[in-house]
Amino acid sequence: MTALHAVIHWLEAVAGDVPADDHWLSAAERRTLARLHVPKRRADWRLGRWTAKHAGAAVLGVAPERLAVRALESGAPELLLDDRPARLAMSLSHSGGRAVCALAPGGTALGCDLETIEARSGAFEADHLTAEEREVVERGADHDLGVTLVWSAKESAAKAIGEGWRLDPYDLVVRVPVLSGDTEWRPLRVETAPEGEGMSGWWRVEGGQVRTMVSAPTLAPAAL
Repeated sequence: MTALHAVIHWLEAVAGDVPADDHWLSAAERRTLARLHVPKRRADWRLGRWTAKHAGAAVLGVAPERLAVRALESGAPELLLDDRPARLAMSLSHSGGRAVCALAPGGTALGCDLETIEARSGAFEADHLTAEEREVVERGADHDLGVTLVWSAKESAAKAIGEGWRLDPYDLVVRVPVLSGDTEWRPLRVETAPEGEGMSGWWRVEGGQVRTMVSAPTLAPAAL
């Protein structure tokens, strides 16, 4: 098994990586896929499973065919090895024909998100960004990047907390030391309001998309 000490292992894949047939899916996964009738939903689901299985295979040192992904009652994905929990924290996200999977030691609060950088309405910003966050975005050189980054970090934090969007977006406050992006991972922090407690994370930009990862305890990203 690959060491998982103090890192978030991550892997990305694109739609073209996924085989046309479904031989690589488990019987349970094929039953789930059969219930998905919207082509985009099916494609995104298959891409996410493909990415997760290959990330898990790289970390665990096993064949991808021994792995499966199931959804917990919360909706969060769980990685299975030979039909048993693999005891790894996992988070998945996809956008624009690309998916990212993050893996960390079991018990880690972990969330990742992938968002395409695009313009969002003023109403979206008012509904999802605090006044403080909007001020930071306005000072940045790339407004669309700033809004996308803040939203993505909140998505990652909501997954890590395990609440999804039962949380009010205003309950999560994103703090970014440097609001300029490139392919290097840069630090961020997401705090819960009004307590001020929070989690550390990372973000990077590539190919017109933002990736964010948030964890507790703090772990550094490591590509697979």
